[in-house]
Amino acid sequence: MTFQPAVERLLGVIEKSRHLPVSLPNGVPNVAAARVRLAEVIPALAGEPLIDYPTLAAAVRLLGADVEPLRYDFDEAALCETALAATWDTMPRKAYGELITLVEFAVRPVLRAGYAVVRDAIVASNWKRGTCPACGVLPLLAELRADKEGHTRILRCLRCTAAWPYPRLACPACPEVRHEKLRYVHIDGEVERLRAECCLTCGFYVKAVARLDPIPDDALMTVDLDTVALDTLAMSSGHYRVGSEPAPPFISA
Repeated sequence: MTFQPAVERLLGVIEKSRHLPVSLPNGVPNVAAARVRLAEVIPALAGEPLIDYPTLAAAVRLLGADVEPLRYDFDEAALCETALAATWDTMPRKAYGELITLVEFAVRPVLRAGYAVVRDAIVASNWKRGTCPACGVLPLLAELRADKEGHTRILRCLRCTAAWPYPRLACPACPEVRHEKLRYVHIDGEVERLRAECCLTCGFYVKAVARLDPIPDDALMTVDLDTVALDTLAMSSGHYRVGSEPAPPFISA
């Protein structure tokens, strides 16, 4: 299994996405509504109209000039909702491929801007779930930060850059907390710095990186792509990752 061609194409998309214009609609996200959602254990940005179809289509064109979103028979509002929530399994099969990847990266700047608005509300909510408190997807990275009590595990969302603490011996994707059902795989000599934390119950894994300081938001995808050898190892051991990366054609197991 090799990811290198996929990584090279993704790096180009990521670089372009950093230069996309970002402008949230007035009053969006609604912080008061976000607080209510968080109290009900609903992600803070759920249902917020962070982007409309014309803006989304323009961003997709900037990311991939040869891809024309309008040639597909989409419900425009549904496409925006799907993109923001990353519910790609609801998309028609004919839309799978490069377009979905470009749409995914087209919405990330507004998701990150939305997260910045609701960050304080998320911190105050004391979110306990393994899914992102802002946009609702599963994390793909975890930071193991050293502190006076040992190590704190901070989950990171690659879509909106949210960060939230989570118990070290707990699977983010299912209720599993039994230590005998939670293991890790690692590359030789890297166990203390980098490993994939795997759940034997549901099969999910999250890559964990030892850090003294948080990974800068702009570096999250770079860290993820720089560690694809660990993905290969984890997937070859029967584990999977889900939540924010549409599979074809860039990242395919």
